[in-house]
This record gives sequence, C-alpha cells and structure tokens, in this order.
Amino acid sequence: MGVRSCELAAIRIHDKVFLGGSYTDTSYKLRRANALIIAVNCIQPGGTCFCASMGTGPEAKSGFDLCLTEILEKGRHCFVIESGSRQGEEILKEISHHPASKDDCARVKALMEEAGNKMGRQMEPQGLKAALLGNPEHPQWEQIAQRCLSCAN
Repeated sequence: MGVRSCELAAIRIHDKVFLGGSYTDTSYKLRRANALIIAVNCIQPGGTCFCASMGTGPEAKSGFDLCLTEILEKGRHCFVIESGSRQGEEILKEISHHPASKDDCARVKALMEEAGNKMGRQMEPQGLKAALLGNPEHPQWEQIAQRCLSCAN
C-alpha cells in the first residue's frame, strides 16, 4: 500500500529480471502472484525526485490493482480511486464509493501536471545506460557506497 509510480517502475524491472529471463525465481513469482498493489499518485514530490524526466511518474499508469489520488483543498478531502486490474475492480465493488466527477478527474490531471513541474531534479535518459556502464570505477560510486547502511554493495 502506498506504492509510488517510481516504485512501480522498479517492480517492472524486478519482474523482467526475476520472471522474464531464462530462469524464473519461483519464490518471487509466488509473492508477485499473491501481491495486491495499492498505488498512490504523487501530488507533492520531494526535492530529489526526478521521475517526470524519466517518464515514470508522478502518475501511476499501470502495474497496480488500485491507485489513489488525494484531493485536499478548500475544506474538501477525498480520494479518487482508479482500478488497474480485475482484482482492483472486484475490491471496488465491495466498498462504498461513487463515480468521480468530471471536475475531480480534471483536478487529478492538474495535480499530476503540477507535481511533474515541482520535481526538484531532472535526469536525461538518453545515453544514461552507456554512461553508467562506461564508468564502473568512477569516484561517485564510492561516495554512494559510503552512504549505504544495509545493502553491503
């Protein structure tokens, strides 16, 4: 619950690695098959966020069962919920809700545009793979490794 669009992009990469190659990780496959993913659209990105420049956010577009967008303004607080799967549709049938109005849908679209414009950073995706693979000994990797607390990279 609370999965952001950038995290959904990471899950897609994990799926490709653990499910899409010559060898399938059966433990991962079982966990993914039983996972319920409730995403949240990011309306207030952090200063270090850059998903808009990578085309992975701030709006979740796929890979979720349900996606929530919070609307909090002018004394009004509500969530617009989108279903992204059959399982999500079944859950929506079981909970009290009403269809989103055209105004709510327009507000969600505006919030996503505003969030994309608030991103604190940008990254140019063209040539990124080559730059990363071409610099395995760059000192930046050591700086990143010093911040790592648990992965033991």
